[in-house]
Amino acid sequence: MSSILGLGGGILLVPSLIFFFGFPQHVAVATSLLTIGFVSSFNVLRFQLKAPIKWKIILGLGFTGGLFSFSAGRVAGFLPEKLLLIFFVIVLMFLIIKTIYAKENPDAESAKHTVLKGSLRTGAIAGLISGLTGVGGGSILTPMLLAREDLPKKMVVPLANAFMMITALAAAAAYALQDFSGFSGWVIGSLHLDTALLIFAGSVPAAYLGTHFQDRISLQVRKVALLFFLILILVKMSMRLFST
Repeated sequence: MSSILGLGGGILLVPSLIFFFGFPQHVAVATSLLTIGFVSSFNVLRFQLKAPIKWKIILGLGFTGGLFSFSAGRVAGFLPEKLLLIFFVIVLMFLIIKTIYAKENPDAESAKHTVLKGSLRTGAIAGLISGLTGVGGGSILTPMLLAREDLPKKMVVPLANAFMMITALAAAAAYALQDFSGFSGWVIGSLHLDTALLIFAGSVPAAYLGTHFQDRISLQVRKVALLFFLILILVKMSMRLFST
């Protein structure tokens, strides 16, 4: 998902860790963020070797993104689980709307690629949501970048992965520090390192293929795939919210 659509996988990982592993919400969020950090780091290396990422844009987004993601991760552990679920559902509805209205601009290829206008604000919003929900920031940033008409769509996924690498690892560090009382096997604070590494290992082959083919996928196909996953998770998380 991250190498093709620019989604960190948190949109699927958090519910999966809750439903299949029995993790509490804050533990699922923390472990999801660490996994996303591993996967997006691998993708960034692959994208950078293929075609240099526009790091000027990432610097603007990543500064506030990392700061707000770390801060949100510190706060999230003290918030009620139902409040986090409500926030997650609202975020999903926002993402669906942004994805529906995304469109391609044929003149974007010739545009001058400078730092995104309002990148500090965009980074802060994506980082805040990432730290609170366990979504790696790419699920927030990707619809925003797709909605920009001055940005070639083939740049969206590499940029989203670089942003996810910063915000997900920053928030994961916050969760590790929050409940840290020494090392207990593969558990560090709220992080289950063993689970994160296992999921990362399983995702490497798909990530390798995705970084190779992602620039050949049309905007329409991206939108349909994004909407499918977003609506599916919205239904699942809404059912969980109303059952609590």
